[in-house]
Parts: sequence; C-alpha cells; structure tokens
Amino acid sequence: MKVLLAYPNKLVGDGMNCLLSSAVGVESITVCYDAEGAIVQAETYEPDVIAISSALFAEDKDSYFRQLRQACPGANILVISPSPSRAEFLWTMESGVSGYISLDLTGTQFVEAVTKVAAGEVVLSGVDHKATIEEADPERDQQARRLSNLTPREKEILALLSHGFSNRQIAEDLFVSEHTVRTHVQNLRSKLNVRSKFQAAMLLMQATTVPGTPVSNGMRL
Repeated sequence: MKVLLAYPNKLVGDGMNCLLSSAVGVESITVCYDAEGAIVQAETYEPDVIAISSALFAEDKDSYFRQLRQACPGANILVISPSPSRAEFLWTMESGVSGYISLDLTGTQFVEAVTKVAAGEVVLSGVDHKATIEEADPERDQQARRLSNLTPREKEILALLSHGFSNRQIAEDLFVSEHTVRTHVQNLRSKLNVRSKFQAAMLLMQATTVPGTPVSNGMRL
C-alpha cells in the first residue's frame, strides 16, 4: 500500500514515517507538513491511505475535505486528532472517512490503524465513543427505526462492520462471496442514509451505547 502522511509537526510526522517504513505491506510513504501540500501530494502520489492531522483542516473542514477527495477519490482517509472533541468526532463521522484516532496510541496501534484503513476496515481508536456520541443526534429515534428495518443478514453484517471487519473478513465469517457482502453494504448505506461503512458502524455504536435507545434482535455485539 502507498501511504500519504500529513502532519503539521515534523517530529511527529517523521516519527510516524519511521513506524510505517518497516510495516508489512507498506510499499512507499510520502510525508508533508501543511494542508496545501497534502492536496498536491494526494493528486500526484495517488496514495491508498491518507493519514492526516485534523489540525490541518480545522479552519474550513468541509471545503478542505472536498478538495482532498477530488485530488484522490480512491484513497481511504484516516483522521488523526491531537485533541479529540465531540464536535470534531461527529463531523468526522458525517464526512465519510474510514477512521478517527487520537495520538494516545502506541506505535503498533498506529500501524494497525493505517493497515486496517487500507484494507477498507472501519477504525476508531484512542477515542471514548460513548462520551462523544452521548446526546449527539436529535434524530436518534429515526435512526433506531432505520436499524430496525434492516434484514437479519444486514444486521449481522453491520455488527461485524462495527467490530472493524473488512469485506473479505465478513465474507469468510459468513461463508459468502465478497461481492455479496459489497451488495449488502451498499444496501445498508442506502437504508441507513449514510455515506460510508464508518458512519454506518458508528450509527450502530450510538444505538447500543445510549440508554433508552431500542435495538432490534440480531445485532451481534
């Protein structure tokens, strides 16, 4: 895999580079230290994963993410937050990224997060999701209804997604083809009105951690 690291602190950015340079499956890494450079590198380098600090796009998140996605539509994005907050976490969840982590991780955990995102898995690490999602969504009842309308198989796949399973791992666990899993994931995104597997998984986490929110049978947590 090809990784683009974008971090405003050179010491931290270079440290992440060193951690990834010896990781299995990493083909090449490029590092930049500013927001504009990340967009330029994303377009020219065409990485599989963009691991980017939230500090680089704090001023105009929506506009910046549009530019970043246009520069490299195929990349999976992992947001690294120096100081996670509920507002930032929720915005990230809505943006359709593949993962959100804090700096409160070990080097091994960071490498695992990048590797999982590259494989299409959902990553949430170093963040207390129970605290960040509490009282987060005024449409919680509507979301619960959407969850209850899923088929038993869709519920099963959604639960596996929430545990960070990739499409391949889900296919192996359920003894079906990856194509079948992709079809179910597309149906899930449509029924739940979400844009990514990350967002769908976080919707399930919210329903199962907020007191009083009903969850249908079939969710394997």
